[in-house]
Amino acid sequence: MEIINGLITTADVLSALILICTILFILLKKGMQFTFLKLLAINAGYNLVITLLRLFLGHENPAYAIGFNLTRPVDIITALLILYVLWDKPLFRKFLVISIIPVMALWVRELWFEPIDHIHLTALIPPSMWSIIITAVALALLYQKPEKQSFVFTRFLIVAGFMIYNFTYFIIEALMPYYFFAKPFEEQKMLVPQIGLLNLGAYFFTRVILLLAAADFLSDISYKRTQLALQRQFFPSHS
Repeated sequence: MEIINGLITTADVLSALILICTILFILLKKGMQFTFLKLLAINAGYNLVITLLRLFLGHENPAYAIGFNLTRPVDIITALLILYVLWDKPLFRKFLVISIIPVMALWVRELWFEPIDHIHLTALIPPSMWSIIITAVALALLYQKPEKQSFVFTRFLIVAGFMIYNFTYFIIEALMPYYFFAKPFEEQKMLVPQIGLLNLGAYFFTRVILLLAAADFLSDISYKRTQLALQRQFFPSHS
């Protein structure tokens, strides 16, 4: 049990480091001029604050629960805007805006009717389901004439990152209880930290993928600028 708890703390620390690296990378590479990277930096900054609160206060601390409950839309809306910016499809963008309405309505309902100092799974599962659905649609759109689309690999990494974590979280929170509560109480106590470690492991992996997406995006920008400069040098336009 102590080993698992130590691994959980390590996973949280590593996640915080990856989030810091993401923010610093975007700032040092002057990526804030791009809307996508600006949104990714905001998302990483929010998640860094939440991760540090969990590290220093503990996930059962009421102060952590209050901070998490009040600010959760920051994570949801920045994820939506990232997909909105990268996928230039009017119908998909409309779908994103409409589909988030019930998710936000559930958040408002929770704040109004549920204790704010406790994190409720009923309000966490719908955003995960929503994220799985919209990333699946985004992935399907990505395979429609990919040769005519820009930043294909960047967008694939974004979809992969969002989907891996949210799918893992959905399995843990929505389906795992059916298996979990069928076990004896002693086994349940052993499973809780293992499940938490699995969740944090998926989260860490997701943040690594999103950092790679930022790096690939800037690499593509640099390549296109180089190609444009060479074109202007060797094939100058004559007006």
